[in-house]
Amino acid sequence: MKTGGYSNLIEETVIQQAAHHATYKKWVVFTDLHCSPTTLDTCLEVLHIVHETAMKQTEKCGILFLGDFWHHRGTLRVDCLNAILNEFRSWQVPMIMIPGNHDQVTLGGQNHGLTSLENSYRVVGPGGDDVPGPLILSHPAVFQNALFVPHVRDMDIMKSIVQSNKAKESSALFVHTEVKGALMNDMIVSTNGISPSVFPPQKNIYSGHFHKPHSIETSSSSSSSSTIEYIGSPYQVSLSEAQQEKQLVVLDADLGWRCEQRIPICVGRCHFKSSSLKELQQYRLITGHEENESANSQIQLLRDQGVVVEVREVSSSNDNLSSPTMLPNDSVEDMSPVSTWRAYLKDAEIRNEFANENDHDSLLEIGLKILEEIESTGGVQNRGVQHDLRLTSTSATGFGPFEDAITYPLENRGGPDSNGTGKSSLAMATLWALTGCLDSRPASASSKVADVINDNSKVAHVTVEGFINDLPFVISRTKGTSKSDLVFHVDNVDLTTQSTKETQALVEEKLGVDAHILTRVAFYGQHGMNDLLEATDTKLKDELSLVVPLDLWQQANSVARLKSRQAKKKVDEFEGMIRLRKSDVDTLSNRVSRAKESRDYKQKHLSESKERLNNELKRIQNLLEKTIDESSNVEMLQAELKGVSSNIHDLNDRYDSIMADKDSEVNPLREELSQVQDIMVSATRINSASEMNVLSCKMSLDSARASISKIQEKWSLDLSHGIPSVLKPPEECPTCLQALLSDGSDNSLENAQKMMEVEIKESHSNLHSAEYAFEEASSKASECSNTLVAQKKILHELQSDLEILSTRWSGKFLSLQDKLKEKRQIQNNLTSQLSMVVKDSQLIAQSEAVKASFNEEKINAAHANEVYESLDVELSSAMDFLKQIRLEQEEEENNQSILSTVGERFGQRGVQTYVLQNTVESLERASQNYLDHLSDGSQRLELSLDAGDKIVRNAFVRGPGGEFKHRPLSTLSGGQWRRCSLSLSFAFAELVASKGRLRSSLLVLDEPLTHLDRSGRTKFGELVRKMLSTNQDVHQEMSGIKISTAVLILQDLSAEELEEAFDGIDTVIRKDGKSYLRLDEEIGSGI
Repeated sequence: MKTGGYSNLIEETVIQQAAHHATYKKWVVFTDLHCSPTTLDTCLEVLHIVHETAMKQTEKCGILFLGDFWHHRGTLRVDCLNAILNEFRSWQVPMIMIPGNHDQVTLGGQNHGLTSLENSYRVVGPGGDDVPGPLILSHPAVFQNALFVPHVRDMDIMKSIVQSNKAKESSALFVHTEVKGALMNDMIVSTNGISPSVFPPQKNIYSGHFHKPHSIETSSSSSSSSTIEYIGSPYQVSLSEAQQEKQLVVLDADLGWRCEQRIPICVGRCHFKSSSLKELQQYRLITGHEENESANSQIQLLRDQGVVVEVREVSSSNDNLSSPTMLPNDSVEDMSPVSTWRAYLKDAEIRNEFANENDHDSLLEIGLKILEEIESTGGVQNRGVQHDLRLTSTSATGFGPFEDAITYPLENRGGPDSNGTGKSSLAMATLWALTGCLDSRPASASSKVADVINDNSKVAHVTVEGFINDLPFVISRTKGTSKSDLVFHVDNVDLTTQSTKETQALVEEKLGVDAHILTRVAFYGQHGMNDLLEATDTKLKDELSLVVPLDLWQQANSVARLKSRQAKKKVDEFEGMIRLRKSDVDTLSNRVSRAKESRDYKQKHLSESKERLNNELKRIQNLLEKTIDESSNVEMLQAELKGVSSNIHDLNDRYDSIMADKDSEVNPLREELSQVQDIMVSATRINSASEMNVLSCKMSLDSARASISKIQEKWSLDLSHGIPSVLKPPEECPTCLQALLSDGSDNSLENAQKMMEVEIKESHSNLHSAEYAFEEASSKASECSNTLVAQKKILHELQSDLEILSTRWSGKFLSLQDKLKEKRQIQNNLTSQLSMVVKDSQLIAQSEAVKASFNEEKINAAHANEVYESLDVELSSAMDFLKQIRLEQEEEENNQSILSTVGERFGQRGVQTYVLQNTVESLERASQNYLDHLSDGSQRLELSLDAGDKIVRNAFVRGPGGEFKHRPLSTLSGGQWRRCSLSLSFAFAELVASKGRLRSSLLVLDEPLTHLDRSGRTKFGELVRKMLSTNQDVHQEMSGIKISTAVLILQDLSAEELEEAFDGIDTVIRKDGKSYLRLDEEIGSGI
């Protein structure tokens, strides 16, 4: 095996492993297993089939896996990992694996979830020694003349890999990537990823990533084209893969990895999308269908057979409120989050909601990044599992008013009678056993969870038995004054964990229940029956998230808002930097202005002096031309004066030359100094961040040390020299101050010993972690500080070098000026001598003096220009830096604005409402069905989304003339309000059941007849009877809620009025301070 450009050091065991695997020529290929707690059973079945398929081949056959073994990135559940490892123990053939994007944790992909499988089983090698079965290729590698490439996030790197010589020399490529033009899971064509044209021609290319099995061509020319084949997932992972046929592929390495066999595979849940009952017949889900047979009865029949049926209604043009029989083929709820986000923004673009044409692309890009970030954390769980909950009995001891043990059957029972005797406690005991809480009735501030315990009992104990998806389960919850306990069994398997909290989480996962959903579909307390009708728009949308999963969008909303706040903080930091830099620029600008004025003045004065010099020299020359005979003495003086003048001229030329040399030497140093100053600004910023991190770690360390101190004080120990080799607990419990016993009770020395050891080890572990983090942060801060010091040293050295250079050059100029002064003095002396000899000599001296004065002015003007240019360069550098900061601030402001808008679009008024549209319409239809029955067609309740995406509830009451008149909800009578609240509650429960979220066999209603007149109470009894009816006729409208028992908690008078609607009445009797249960033994079935 040859590695592709990463490392030449391959361990000997890996070489032996590759040599053994290379003896296999046939390979079974599968990909995208996506193992998670909800898909574990299906994944185990897939692995079993894959291994059996390889074993059944006539030649030695191995297994190839092309990525995404795990579903949740960075998180491995222990139960899932153990189950997978247990399955691999029986494997006898080698397997080659590449990690996919769901497996990878780090950006580069080297840290991934397949590492835990590399020694999961072993196979016999060529020399008789066993070698690890899985060969995991974390980097691009060539094996049996095929290039294996794990998922690469950077498309430029991926492009360079598939266009490398290794790829061109290989006969096949195995990748896990997104290719433009390929079909995504929800039948949307991918517009991202790598272009198919970059792949080398005439190769067999196989890929994981997309779940639909299909192929695309890299080129339209058959002679230079390669086929990229997506193997597809081995089972239908979600509804977006409905009706897809899955496969395993057998390849022959000796034939260029050509496909020799395609083996159909059908495991796990199969998804079907159908727009009518007739279409279901072709899938053999229903065996017959009459035109007059109700859709609801057929749907119920499917559910009875274990099929998860989710009804998604479409709006009709008429006003018919009966249950629809058609199911839409295309729905927003079917789409993946990425496709939903794309569709929502496209819809917003069509409705002209964007002010700028680039808003759509910006929001799309940022939103997709946030969704990908959330997907990588595995925070959003799959809620596609059906939960059919059938409760059979509840047993209670010491619970509420029931001191003695009672057992209440929950199948085919009636409603308890009397009031103030404990009937509500009896009905809600089941809810307490399932969730640990009761209905949300008003309570005083002093109420506690322990209040469920009977006054004469030490503990309250409730056991609930039933079936979840036809599997028996038992839940036993016990609550004492200081301790609670929860035991959970499913299908005779004990699933109880080490803590009540973890066991409760497992109950909610396996049964699909929590207090929230149960109080919406099964347990209606008298104080919570109006919640949905009274709910605000925000609260109602939160409730609808039980039906349509909104947790992903809620999490995305939180992430976007957090990122927006972080971006706003950066904008404020930039604003502070800009104020400081602007002040520096203003100061420099004033200095440059003054230097420019000085330079311009001196240059103007120099120009005027030059003109005066020329006129004076011309005048003197004219006078000299008039002179006659000159003595030899004068000639000698003139010769000497000429020599001095020549010296002065040479010195001036030398001055110009030195000035040029100075510029060539000093200017580069100044530029370097400017660059180092910019680096200093960046280093200072990084050093400040490091110091803040050290401070944060120091606070964590102090907290850990404080925790150690508390442990020492609690257990009376001295841990300053480490954990003692022998730990002895105190004689008294540090919490309750009771003596510790030596027996096996909860308050025993052994338990105290264990608790003390756990707390000490845990606190020491936290202290070591905090010390390590503090040392790491201090080390990094020290490095940053050293870097800053080094930069300061460099800056100081450059400034020192510049100062030395300036001093050296100043010395040269001073020396030159001294020489010039000396020569001018000589010149002046000679001129004086000549002035005493002849008049023309005076004129010559005068001309030289004028020239000397002009040269001095020239030097001053050059110096002024040098100062101006130096300051102007410094100002330009400062302005460029200020401009860069402003650009970064503008970019961050734009990013913050986009993130803020993305947060709003992820919110309840955005994509969440877009997803909820069909659900709101379905809720309206279902609630109207119930309201028609309860009000005898005299009331209507409309639910709709207004222009602001707010859910609006409007009530209508039939007037004397038969027309419906709008009435605000607040003006409805008590009876009208109760009918609306009951209808909305029942419709919500029906909607939850229709989506397969939860169906309960039990319906508990506490005082549901409040405010209803005799007619309303009669209609309510008839409605509940219809819910319990086992014969579903074609006119049955209330079949969405399928219950076998309804428990109604009523006042005496209400119970007597509805006696005919009851199959029997169970009675709670209060006697001698205790409550007793008397069952009606002649109950048939129902309520």
